Amino acid sequence: MAIKLANLQTLWGMAGAREKFEDMVSQLIHVEKPNSQRIRIVKGDGGLDSFEGELSDSDGIEVFQVKYFPGKIDDAQKGQIRNSFATVRDSNKVKAKSWTLCLPVDMSIEETEWFEGWKAKQADTAIEIRQPWGALHIETLLLQERNRTIREAFFREENTILLREQVDILNELKHQGSRNLKVCVNPVWNRRKLQAQIQLFNNGKGAIYITSWWIQWGPDGRRGAHQSCDTIRGTLPVRLEEHEAADLLIHVNSNVEDLSGIGVCDGDQHLWLATDENIAIFKHDAISYRLPEADVPVEEPSAEGLKIDVKAHAIRPIGLDHELLEFVIKNESDRQVSVHNVRLGWTYTPPRQKPKFPGKPSVSEAGGNVGLLQQSTTNQLAPGEQVVFVLEKEMSMFLVEVARGDVLDEDIVLEFVTDRTWSWKATMDEIPSVVRVVANSVLESMRL
Repeated sequence: MAIKLANLQTLWGMAGAREKFEDMVSQLIHVEKPNSQRIRIVKGDGGLDSFEGELSDSDGIEVFQVKYFPGKIDDAQKGQIRNSFATVRDSNKVKAKSWTLCLPVDMSIEETEWFEGWKAKQADTAIEIRQPWGALHIETLLLQERNRTIREAFFREENTILLREQVDILNELKHQGSRNLKVCVNPVWNRRKLQAQIQLFNNGKGAIYITSWWIQWGPDGRRGAHQSCDTIRGTLPVRLEEHEAADLLIHVNSNVEDLSGIGVCDGDQHLWLATDENIAIFKHDAISYRLPEADVPVEEPSAEGLKIDVKAHAIRPIGLDHELLEFVIKNESDRQVSVHNVRLGWTYTPPRQKPKFPGKPSVSEAGGNVGLLQQSTTNQLAPGEQVVFVLEKEMSMFLVEVARGDVLDEDIVLEFVTDRTWSWKATMDEIPSVVRVVANSVLESMRL
């Protein structure tokens, strides 16, 4: 569970966050210094929040000063820091041998320069001013197993969930107010195969990172939906700056009557759909221009004699911190073969259940797939020729899903289309093993 001290104010309010921060830091100090004590705040407390040692010790005590400054350390905050130290320095009740400042933020470069300059001026006080406890130090302590009870007391799971919901709502409102992606779709018939042209235009403020396209059937996708980054034309993911456009061409299930939405997903998992009016026109035009059923069945070309060999490799280009996945596809037939739209697919066993929400359909994720990039200018393979497809560096991150333990070897397949009508699936034993090598390599690079 991620811990951010900045979330204290969201969870408890400004006044509550100050109190919670002081309580939490005092408990962490006590874990680090089991003989430490906390001072009950009364007027004239001598500038002590917590300390370790005996007040009567002639060598002095270790003093900890807790300051809840959640923002910048400006002149007012600097004055408070100086005054707190001066109170300890000039006290006739206690002697300090060290002084540590505890803050909910890490100091900026300018603030660090000020603190080090001020610290140097106190050298003649004989009090060791130690490195402050900032956000990094305190958050690291909270994540330690021995401090789990303290972490759970101030960052309970239910509070974290509530915080996420609040942040999601604020982000959604922010996005709605500043971002605007126009989505327009048009039907394209390729013989009896329906395709969709997706035209995108960033008409808002800031860039939008498009990661995949989305299509759904039935009201709100209740009858089915499909998300993919595999395209016929155009490349995903794509980053659209302000007033930039993109054009994609994708495959669509020919059951256009039940179609209810086409759009794209961005890096914030926001779904941008074409308007209801656009979808209605898309369906009308697709149905109007659909070819009538032929009275005589069309004779399909024969696949007899076709033989294609697939080899999988894990390669590591110079300078890359993880392996890349490469497939070499060779035509071992005695005639020419076209190879295109190659993608790697996998299935989850059991399907991954998505969170359920009131009034929304129950959704489970059956599997995933990722498209590969062709390393040649033609997909026409003469007998004996071969073509190489590589999973790009940016797309390799999707393979982490294969390494999570719910993907069986037999459910990792290479899918590609040859010529016009033949779809092939390669399931050789070497494919899952090489895919897992690359997946684990990517996972390890993310941990570094």
